[in-house]
Amino acid sequence: MKKILSSLYVLVCIGLSAADPVAFLSDIQGEIKIKRQGKEFSIESSCEALYKDDVVIPSKRAEGKIVFPEAIYDVKHPSVFKVMLAGINRISGNNSSEAQPITRSIRSAYGPEDENVSALVLPKDLVANVIPAITRATEEVIVYSPKGQLFSDVPDLLIKGIANRPYEASLVKDGKILGKTVTVKSGEIIPFSAFSAGKLKGDEMYEIRIKFNGKIVNAPAGGSFYLMDDAERKAVSHANKSFGSLKNGNSVMFFAANILYKKECYSEVRVMAEKLVKSEPQNILYQNLLKLANKALGYKD
Repeated sequence: MKKILSSLYVLVCIGLSAADPVAFLSDIQGEIKIKRQGKEFSIESSCEALYKDDVVIPSKRAEGKIVFPEAIYDVKHPSVFKVMLAGINRISGNNSSEAQPITRSIRSAYGPEDENVSALVLPKDLVANVIPAITRATEEVIVYSPKGQLFSDVPDLLIKGIANRPYEASLVKDGKILGKTVTVKSGEIIPFSAFSAGKLKGDEMYEIRIKFNGKIVNAPAGGSFYLMDDAERKAVSHANKSFGSLKNGNSVMFFAANILYKKECYSEVRVMAEKLVKSEPQNILYQNLLKLANKALGYKD
């Protein structure tokens, strides 16, 4: 109940703020408080949105990271930090000094031609009221993942169908089944290794075929997927290293999903977001990341 009330209080504060959030407070270890509009509250999740003029107050032995779309900052007790539009100030008495980021390499997945494009999903987009697309009613079974462009060559399988019904899933290339057929139920996340088909290869198109009682019950057309080219995969891997200082597993997954969303790997984001929401059901950032992935894939839920 305390956690729910805290989340509701944060939402009320967000609703009262005329400005958009500018950063994320993440990788939280110990108790960290936020002072916003003259009121203090404790953060009880692995990731929260921060607004300009928020004051971040780590308690004794507490630490975390403030992540802007372009840079990451360490926050540790006993320092107190004020959030600015594109950085933070370390507050000491009545004086303040600009804190230095621990990394500015988040953009490295994009290259010089994309200097005006944020490397992460902007915080304001993850506190907005996201309205997903409408589920396509023509498909009995929806394949959320894998679909479209993929970063991973061993993507997880995630479908939505009738609850508790056992389906047969097959990996298909050029009309032929690769590896073995696996049994899957709606909402289960199945590792790619279950197909015993090795790894996906570049310059190839694949599909997932779902059957029930011998009949195909998904629509493979438009649901094909392929591996991101090697150069982009290397760039994304390099960008992910920017978050190597993060210790919290949910924080790592959240920012990896951010980068993949910007690279239009929506099916993988969908799987990550579902895991995050299951881990922290009250986290608005994770809920809206899931909605954004659904919308990008063309589904309501």
